[in-house]
Amino acid sequence: MPVTQPPSSTLPLITLIAALSCEVRPWIDAHRLKKTIAKPFDCYRSESLEIIVAGIGAEAMATAVGWAGGQSDRSRVWLNIGTAGHASRAVGEVFLVHGCAAGEQGRAHYPPLIAKWSGASDAVLSVPAPSSDYPIGAAVDMEAAAFYSAAMRFAPSELVQSIKVVSDNQSEGIEHLNASRITELMTPHVACVDRFSEQLRDVAMQSMVATPAQCFTDIRATVSQRRQIEQLVNQISYMSDTDVLHDLSQKTSLTAKALLRELNAIAADIVPQLAALSLEGTKHG
Repeated sequence: MPVTQPPSSTLPLITLIAALSCEVRPWIDAHRLKKTIAKPFDCYRSESLEIIVAGIGAEAMATAVGWAGGQSDRSRVWLNIGTAGHASRAVGEVFLVHGCAAGEQGRAHYPPLIAKWSGASDAVLSVPAPSSDYPIGAAVDMEAAAFYSAAMRFAPSELVQSIKVVSDNQSEGIEHLNASRITELMTPHVACVDRFSEQLRDVAMQSMVATPAQCFTDIRATVSQRRQIEQLVNQISYMSDTDVLHDLSQKTSLTAKALLRELNAIAADIVPQLAALSLEGTKHG
């Protein structure tokens, strides 16, 4: 017998949020979406997909996420798409954000990867204004960190992700960008972003998102320790082979304090230290 799919209106809503309309224009056109709301944010929507234009900057992004999250109790997949500068990646290259921080001392977010992504991944440093200074070992944008902080109030971190397309680098600076150029850069990546977001929606349909941190639920820990364990496990599970976590979970008589020591040692070797990134990179122009 054929499997009966639930009505579209009961599926988790895929919410794409970008700073600029030119960044999401390829998705609006591909899905033939009509503008349903113009204030306080431009919103394009079907039964299964919602696209919101937040405006430029961290405050605008956080406000847009809060507004969208307050519209209904419907389960959502949150995906920030947009452009970012990078010192060495080619203009037009797409990558998944595997870590993000707001400024050099900002809180870092490491979204666990639970959907297939075959392309590149990179860290992002979010800055308060357009910049032609590239951080060492990361891309630079203005909104990703604010997006993560705001969206994680409405969904587990597994369902809050960001995909960026390189818009400028040392050879081709931000002075060459305009709306039509940005749309041109984003257009080739509609299909891969759609596939990724649909996989996230499949995960959201499950009653519980399984995470590697569940391997350590039997260990007695305080609320603070449990939060630290989950954060470290999420970082390690994305950046390394999860076999190391499985082996660690098999150790007997492991206390929360001992587990945190081991997790910190593993993470120190493999997780990008976003807070230590320097903006003293190469300035072009």
